[in-house]
Amino acid sequence: MKIKKSHVLVVGSGSSIKKYWNEIDEYIKNNNCITFGCNNINRIFIPDYHFWGSSYRWKKFGKLINEKSKLVFPQEWGKN
Repeated sequence: MKIKKSHVLVVGSGSSIKKYWNEIDEYIKNNNCITFGCNNINRIFIPDYHFWGSSYRWKKFGKLINEKSKLVFPQEWGKN
């Protein structure tokens, strides 16, 4: 899948996101961004694409995913 002619924003789930959330949310809305979130981001917002880079975090927080997000996993998970 390719995303063309769109603004894309990757949002991590670190502690500073809460401090800057109003600015981030405004940027997403003003630029009609396609969003990628990482790991346990659902406690803050629902991304368009939800990336899980850690099988540990997936096992711990995967039950919290939102059905509106498209899930993204590393190919390596199936090889370990």
